Amino acid sequence: MIQTLSRSANIGARAIEEAFDSYTTEFAAITRRARLRFARREWREMRSDAAKRLGLYRRRIDRLVDEIRPLLAERLEDRMAWAGMKAVYSGRISGRQDWDLAETFFNSVTRRVFATVGVDEDIEFVSSDFASPPSPSHGPIFREVSCPGGDLGVAVRRVVEDADLGVGWEDLDRDVALAADRIAFCLERAAWQHAPAAIEIASKPFYRGTGAYLVGRVVSPGAIDHLPLVLAIRNGERGAWIDAVLLNERDVSVLFSYTRSYFHVEIDRPSDLVRFLKGVVPRKRVAELYIALGFSKHGKTELYRDILGHIASTDEAFEVAAGTRGMVMAAFGMPSHDLVLKIIRDRFPPPKQ
Repeated sequence: MIQTLSRSANIGARAIEEAFDSYTTEFAAITRRARLRFARREWREMRSDAAKRLGLYRRRIDRLVDEIRPLLAERLEDRMAWAGMKAVYSGRISGRQDWDLAETFFNSVTRRVFATVGVDEDIEFVSSDFASPPSPSHGPIFREVSCPGGDLGVAVRRVVEDADLGVGWEDLDRDVALAADRIAFCLERAAWQHAPAAIEIASKPFYRGTGAYLVGRVVSPGAIDHLPLVLAIRNGERGAWIDAVLLNERDVSVLFSYTRSYFHVEIDRPSDLVRFLKGVVPRKRVAELYIALGFSKHGKTELYRDILGHIASTDEAFEVAAGTRGMVMAAFGMPSHDLVLKIIRDRFPPPKQ
């Protein structure tokens, strides 16, 4: 007997959410190990964890597609069933802290089942189902550390100690003094007219490779702008030390570049952290920030939505990009948009293969 559309929708939506739960649980477990890896200087194991986490999404999608085929049986490629499934799934994820990632996870399943060319709004979350966050935050994504009397040294020390990296320090007094002096110098060079009131710092450290990073900004109520702040920390045999202090948007933006490996940072609600980071580096794309946190699939979703939004806001047509014509790729874009898009040509001449 063929399942009813309603039953198929409910069975499929539950299976996809359970698979997403399995993925996020394992993702979080790997991510949490980064603190211990850093404290113990287990750099080889850190690289292994990074590689394992990188392949986790594909492995879970592969397994889910195999699991869902017998569950849906004759309804597997029934688009009406999937449209109903999308509606049921949307309701199931509305109370989640990571509803945005959950939408992209659903898209990954439908595109695997249907081998979709283009997009299909009936069975994909092309736009989010939620115009605003559907659930309240469980807690603040950053903490505010005051600078009593403008004393940066006190604030920097508290930022470092509260991070709880689980390490001993080579010379914390030295590093705090040097970091505070560096921040004060940059504030003076930027002609700040107000004493720094506080440092807003992300609640959890960011780990990548052999480094730990405390990410935030220096703020003052009377100042129009903020000063980006990243403390880059290394850990050696004699203890940890502050290796660098990044204090401009350009340097912090490079830290979150798509050319870098992904950060490991414990986070329940990625959208809040991305919003905070966007306040630190406002010119950085939301898509890149998601990707930097290890959510590459959702980063692609955000990038696609960004492009669709721009297309909807202009009458411009795509144009061939300026520059030398490529042999393998055809490049194009819009005059008012800062992305260049590329497609691989069907045929191209030697020496390319």
